[in-house]
Amino acid sequence: MTNSLALTEEHKRLHNLRNALRNRYTSLQLKRDSMLHTESPNLQALYLSRIGYLQYDLFAVETDIARLKMEAKLIQGYINRNKAIDFGAVQEELEEATETFREQLEEQQARIQAAHEYLAAPHLDVKEHAEFKRLYRDIVKRLHPDLNDHLTDEEKRLFVEAQDAYRWGDLEMMRALHEQVTNMEIAVPVSSDLADEVSRLRKLVDELSEKLRKLREEFPFNQRELLEDEHKIAERQAELHKQIADKKQEREEYQQYVNALRLWKPGLSN
Repeated sequence: MTNSLALTEEHKRLHNLRNALRNRYTSLQLKRDSMLHTESPNLQALYLSRIGYLQYDLFAVETDIARLKMEAKLIQGYINRNKAIDFGAVQEELEEATETFREQLEEQQARIQAAHEYLAAPHLDVKEHAEFKRLYRDIVKRLHPDLNDHLTDEEKRLFVEAQDAYRWGDLEMMRALHEQVTNMEIAVPVSSDLADEVSRLRKLVDELSEKLRKLREEFPFNQRELLEDEHKIAERQAELHKQIADKKQEREEYQQYVNALRLWKPGLSN
């Protein structure tokens, strides 16, 4: 009798632990999805609109300087050989050499534009967002493959669609998917060995916790402290404005130097 009671208590303990780990994993998964699909776009947009546009300006000036340095080197080659400068060939070589820089500038400019559009676009209000998260949490608990290894192809498809709805912030789609899931008879997962299931879930929780820890150290999450402090933002902006001003002065000096080199003709003294 005593052994039977002990087994029953152990089963209850493992059962409760399994449920707690399932809930913990669900919460971590929701946090991960929130970071990737809600927090990340918002932080990136804020960073680009407050800091990134100045980094773009700085890179644009630095690109101009690199191009001028390259042009000076190419022209100096003609001077050293006492040959007439082939400006067409110089420009062609410059265009080819700086193509990567131009592409990077265009990509960054597009990201800045997208950031402004994102911040200006309508988003879910507080009440809608709370509903959105509640619906998605319920779907995750019911249909996440790590928590449910018994899913049918239809249930797997619904979970993928729910992930898409979350990524797009589509409340209407999430409502429709949640209604479908609620009306479905989804088999409850049953483990033949609760101890093994608890061990498996604990491992999943630990792995996902570590992924989240690493994610917080990456851009744009590592910029959260900066973006939440107007004083720090102002300091960083001031630093970038100073760097841009210095680089513009350097660009002007190189431009004058290149302009002088362009006047050279064969037979002229160096």
